[in-house]
Amino acid sequence: MSKLIVYNASAGSGKTYTLAREYILQIIRRPMEYRAILAVTFTNKATEEMKTRIIEELHALAKYRRGEGREPNYLSVLVDMLKGEQGQQQTLWDDDSARIEYEKEVSRRAQLVLTSILHDYSNFAISTIDKFFQKVVRNFVRELNIQPGYALELDSDRVLSLAVDKVLENLHEDEQLQRWLFDLVEERLNEGDSWELSGILTDLGQQLMREDFRQQPESFFEKIGNKEFLDGYYRKLVAKSKEAEQEYKETGASAVRYLENNGIKLEDIPGGSRSFATIFFKAMEGVVPSSYKSATDALNNPDKWMGKSKPKMTDAVYSQLNPLLGKILDYIERERNTYAVAIKNFRTLGVLADIDRQVRELASEDNLLLISDTNHIINKLIEGSDAPFIYEKMGNRFGSYLIDEFQDTSKQQYANFKPLLENSIGEGGYAMVVGDVKQNIYRWRNGDWRTLGISVIEDFKPEKISLDTNFRSKRNVVEFNNAVFPIMATALQDKMAAEGIDNNEIGKVYEDVSQNVLNVESKRGGYIHIEKVNGDSVLPDGSANELNSSERAQLVMQKLVERISELQDVQRYNPSDIAVLVRRQSEGQMVAEALLEARNASEPERANRFSFISQGALYLSSSNAVNLIVSILRLSINPADAISAALVSYIEKLEKDLPIAHGYFENAVSERVTALIDRIANLPLPEAVECIISEYRLNEIVDELPFIGGFADVVLGFATQKVSDATSFVEWWDERGLRTELYLPNQEEAITIMTVHKSKGLQYKVVLIPFFNWDYEPATGSRKTTLWVDGEPVAIDGDKLEAIPVEYGSSLKKSAFAKEANEEQQQSYIDNINLAYVALTRAEQELYLYIPLRVNRKEHIGTLLFDAAVSIPSATIVEPAEGEEPSIITFGEKGSGAGASVKENRGNTLSLTTYRIGKPLSKIKQSYSTTLAEGSGNLKKGLLMHRLFSLINTQDDVDSALDALVEEGLMVVDEQESIKKQVLGKLANPTIAEWFSGKHAIVAEGDIILPGEEYRVRRPDRVMMGNNETVVVDFKFGEVEDPKHRYQVFGYINTLRKMGYPNVKGYIWYFDHDGVVELD
Repeated sequence: MSKLIVYNASAGSGKTYTLAREYILQIIRRPMEYRAILAVTFTNKATEEMKTRIIEELHALAKYRRGEGREPNYLSVLVDMLKGEQGQQQTLWDDDSARIEYEKEVSRRAQLVLTSILHDYSNFAISTIDKFFQKVVRNFVRELNIQPGYALELDSDRVLSLAVDKVLENLHEDEQLQRWLFDLVEERLNEGDSWELSGILTDLGQQLMREDFRQQPESFFEKIGNKEFLDGYYRKLVAKSKEAEQEYKETGASAVRYLENNGIKLEDIPGGSRSFATIFFKAMEGVVPSSYKSATDALNNPDKWMGKSKPKMTDAVYSQLNPLLGKILDYIERERNTYAVAIKNFRTLGVLADIDRQVRELASEDNLLLISDTNHIINKLIEGSDAPFIYEKMGNRFGSYLIDEFQDTSKQQYANFKPLLENSIGEGGYAMVVGDVKQNIYRWRNGDWRTLGISVIEDFKPEKISLDTNFRSKRNVVEFNNAVFPIMATALQDKMAAEGIDNNEIGKVYEDVSQNVLNVESKRGGYIHIEKVNGDSVLPDGSANELNSSERAQLVMQKLVERISELQDVQRYNPSDIAVLVRRQSEGQMVAEALLEARNASEPERANRFSFISQGALYLSSSNAVNLIVSILRLSINPADAISAALVSYIEKLEKDLPIAHGYFENAVSERVTALIDRIANLPLPEAVECIISEYRLNEIVDELPFIGGFADVVLGFATQKVSDATSFVEWWDERGLRTELYLPNQEEAITIMTVHKSKGLQYKVVLIPFFNWDYEPATGSRKTTLWVDGEPVAIDGDKLEAIPVEYGSSLKKSAFAKEANEEQQQSYIDNINLAYVALTRAEQELYLYIPLRVNRKEHIGTLLFDAAVSIPSATIVEPAEGEEPSIITFGEKGSGAGASVKENRGNTLSLTTYRIGKPLSKIKQSYSTTLAEGSGNLKKGLLMHRLFSLINTQDDVDSALDALVEEGLMVVDEQESIKKQVLGKLANPTIAEWFSGKHAIVAEGDIILPGEEYRVRRPDRVMMGNNETVVVDFKFGEVEDPKHRYQVFGYINTLRKMGYPNVKGYIWYFDHDGVVELD
């Protein structure tokens, strides 16, 4: 039995290098077993990067010859591996000639596996977690009662939005739901939050995507779907809460009566009118005191009750009243809040059930599988089953596993992977996971650092290897992070301990934070600048002039622009060396606007200094041109839409530099728009948009071209849906399209703006973080944190829910759910210090942190870091003005980049220079149809039938394939039925039926690239791969047998055999003559 290997890979420690090395070691050891190795990454980008890296490394190894260029990566370790393999069988040679032979063997194996992978690329199994599990689901549609032909819905928010609309649409039919929603709205109004009903339901519906909700048993969903049960349970909770309050009053009254009956007044008690005993009188009146520390100190402590000068306070008084004090404190600190927090969100359960039902109905109607359900479905599938057999049924039995970013796997994902790892290890396979608990920043997507930090350690007792050398950053940056994060982690741990929460998980996460640095010249130096941004001042009259949060943000933007100018003008960094990291998209937009403003204010030859690329900082809806197009579409739906008409008029006047805005808009706009609406009335949506672009000559506005191109892509994507008219598009645009990002291609010289989450795995010479001031406490108020807790503490008369939603806050910490509240607090601390760790470890050479102080002076991640940095001996604290606290700390000396201080402007930030208006689709179809009609009948039929069969995998696909041809304009509806009968009749032939049985993996009209100096391609009509056999078929429509057909298929057979496919057989199918010719 082998052993699981866990690589703990801190930031910049060569994780990708290690993953690629281990993968290449496995495939060089056994070149033909690459199909049995699964490598799992976290993102599509990481998947492509890993595939590219492995192919490039294999290519370098395959082409390497001693003395011809640089030695490839991994060559030495591969040579050592081969020596180790042969060490049992022969004497090891230590001379150079022996090494050359080993190098040749590595090269030979690399060439073999490279060729195999390139000719069998679909089995080059490097995948994201989601895609791997989706593949599992596809192989079990029958067992899971999923309809064949389902579509995977990646955008769960879209379905949720539609479900919310359905709930509101049917609201008049459900009085109970109306009452619950009315209560929710009233509660939001009382709290000063948004009470817009659709928004409330959408926020609530996000709970449906959480693992801790989806993993509840069926009995839970049955109960919350029963409104009668929920309403009755809710009334019991309210009654129980009132009963507990009444008992609280009576307990206070009992204590007061005892004091009165025994002639004891407050002045007879230590502390007098300020003593703990005042709580008895407040309890009797039903008042909960805001402060009661003296009472908690007195509980179970006789010394607090008695004194030499207080003879009336005896042991008898203590023994009578101390239990009553305990009951009162229990109500205040636990019982009262337990019912209050349960009642507060209880009504949302019924609303959630309705939203969930609508989500399921929509998914069923449209045959969708939500990506958020995938992990749960597989978890249920393997529960109590032979998990290795289930995975084996997929047709790809993996024996080795390499899993990246393991700290971001969820509990369910880990549960789904665990049997695979166990099976691999049990059969002597290779299994490794790589991750870093300090870089777990996706808890909001169900990521759980404890899968790597705790679960996998306890379950597998693995071999642990730490990658503890930082290859990314300069010495000062590494040593700063080594010093500051243990201090921050300890501070947070101490904060929890001060609240009586005893847990060391934060310390556990950061116990291995310290890294080594390469002792080479290129890694010396590094610079860190930390600055608190306040901006407050004292006015001449002595009063304070305090900036609000918006003014402080603008001050930060001013400092940011100045710093970016200095980095380029003085320190000679290029724009592409610089990244600005933000916590939220709104901050990224602020940065983008500041850089655009600085760019516009610069001289043309220096404007390139502020060019930038960003994901999330620019939206299509920020474009005047896009808003003009959408407004015209709105007017085409409702010509009386005054707001859209006004917007069109405004934009027309705004764009005065356009040729179309030279004087005739003010009086002609309504007529022009009316005429345009008439022209686009019957056009498909993409053509209507192109018509608007052409009419207003928007394709001539260079700065708008990326927005127009992006918008056109969105429109085309939307047009592939079942309903794609202007009305549907505008509704979608209002719901989601407004938030569609503008994606720009990477530019050679541009500053990067991105969120910290998206920066994970990346690195830049200089990193600036302008808003290093996010909270580390769990969100409360309008951005509340909802927890799902066990409903046992509020079970009443046998009624119980397996889970109930409660809101994090001070009340929760003083309830029966205090343990869950404390756990959430700790996990929030870990989330946010981890986010800081990811942000600070992106920098290679220089790091600039700006900490805008809060108006309320509330502590946050920035103040935590600043306080930690001050205590580091190597810190340089810039001397503050007299009477002020230090606000700037630096480490090391500023360095320099390798580029010119200012490069000449080689183009706009948005560098497109043209947008071509396409020929209308209707004319293209007409032209194509004419060409097809003018061709011979056999040619037309051949084109149609080849296209049709390229869309058919099994007989069940015939209808959808015919529909596709109609949609593509290649066939009219009247032809469908006759062609369908003809096709199904042909498929009745047993030999042909086998080809379309669904038992084979299918490649339809796939290209086979042949090796050799010339680029040659073979394209058989259908290649099928099954159990130890390969079948290639070529279709002939309207043709008679011809010897050249046989030569053609023999060519396919020989090519596939050379590629290593087993037992290749070929067929020619003469469709019209029912002839099948077998070739072997």
